[in-house]
Amino acid sequence: MLSDQLNLSTDQQSKVRTILVDQHEQDMTVVKDSTLSREDKMAKIHSLREGTIAKVRQVLNADQKPKFDQMIQQQDERIKQHEQGSSPEPGANPPGSTSPSSTPPPTTMPPSSTQPPASNPPSGVKPPQ
Repeated sequence: MLSDQLNLSTDQQSKVRTILVDQHEQDMTVVKDSTLSREDKMAKIHSLREGTIAKVRQVLNADQKPKFDQMIQQQDERIKQHEQGSSPEPGANPPGSTSPSSTPPPTTMPPSSTQPPASNPPSGVKPPQ
């Protein structure tokens, strides 16, 4: 979970949760928009992801930012591997895996995934109650 990996304070958890839920809702709006081509949808989702990363970074302190940046870099590498059709390294966990050794993605959908996001809330985020 993102909050555990970055040791987020309660205030940070609330802010990050709001950012991720907002991105998820926007992603779902894009996915459901039948007027957009697949390429346009992917571009919009990529843009939303980049905005979300920037917003989350603003919430983090100086100690948390390098770890978050590393998590994003690892996610980007998994995305590239997926796009190139190569399988992950042996023993590697797939994106979104709940294994303790994995780094779950801080966002709901990679910028150029071939599948629309699930209708579940973003990984590591509990839905608002």
